[in-house]
Amino acid sequence: MRRCVIATAVTAVVVGSTLAGLPALAAPGDTITIPTDLATSSALAADQTRGVYWLAPGGPKAVAIDQTGKVVGQVGWDAEVTDIEALAVYNGQLYAGDLDSGSPSPSVTVYRVESSSYGSALPTSKWTFTYPDGPHRAQAMMVSSKGNIWIITNGDPGGLYYAAAPTAPGPQPLAREADAPAWVTDGNFVNANSAVLRTYNSVLSFDMLSYATTGSQAAPQQDRGESATMTLAGDGVLLGSVGDTKLVEAELPTVVEALPPAPSAPPGGGASATPSTEPGASEPAPEEQASQQTSQPGEDTDSGSGLGMRKTIVAVVLAVAVAGVSGWIAYRRQ
Repeated sequence: MRRCVIATAVTAVVVGSTLAGLPALAAPGDTITIPTDLATSSALAADQTRGVYWLAPGGPKAVAIDQTGKVVGQVGWDAEVTDIEALAVYNGQLYAGDLDSGSPSPSVTVYRVESSSYGSALPTSKWTFTYPDGPHRAQAMMVSSKGNIWIITNGDPGGLYYAAAPTAPGPQPLAREADAPAWVTDGNFVNANSAVLRTYNSVLSFDMLSYATTGSQAAPQQDRGESATMTLAGDGVLLGSVGDTKLVEAELPTVVEALPPAPSAPPGGGASATPSTEPGASEPAPEEQASQQTSQPGEDTDSGSGLGMRKTIVAVVLAVAVAGVSGWIAYRRQ
């Protein structure tokens, strides 16, 4: 019996030590700390190919950070940009939305960096997308798993605008697909048929086939919450706030919660949106997203901070469980 007890204790210690050494899993509330000079970014995008997150701190460039917040590279292109409000990654290529959210505009500009290498003055494609119904303000751009461009305008309600994946340079028309939730500040496709959107006070799951909100929850407290992307692990959403060095992870909402209306201006101050009512929806253009393949999430990764205690607790609990099972088996054998 003594040998069994000793073996059980050794097993518990070994298992506990092994588990404590494993990478911790990210969870809602975990944060990534970024350099202060990147806190000006109002755009954020996960890049599964490189295993990094992209931010746009100003000018014609985007900076890549790893999951600890360390800068690992950047890309730049030769252009005069006004306001990079959104980033997206499709097919390993980085898209940047120059949306000029400060005032209504009849069009938006989207850049696509054609190189997969870090560097400056990289080859870049440029397209101008024109609204069919006059000037709008916008903060959100999304790229679907077919390379189609989606713009979400500010308003109550907002507007959801679509353009097929561009294949040639020059002006491209946008078509208004449907109303969008009020005062959306960023968005990202979750899979072929759904997206996650954010406002200053909420995180929304949005069906891209029915154009309906399927889940909602309060966003973490952020003064100027204007960026959102899926985590690299694909199991949550990472949220950023202009002027804040903390990126905060949240769950994807699965049920609709009763929430206060989304504000048109950041609760912590800063530039405010001009209240307006978007025009009615036009005849939808076919996105055919039901036929798209669902994108595959990346491997589970550590979000970079605040996980040591949870990791230790998990290790201890599992070690105790293993010890208990081993002891029970030894007792039965006796």
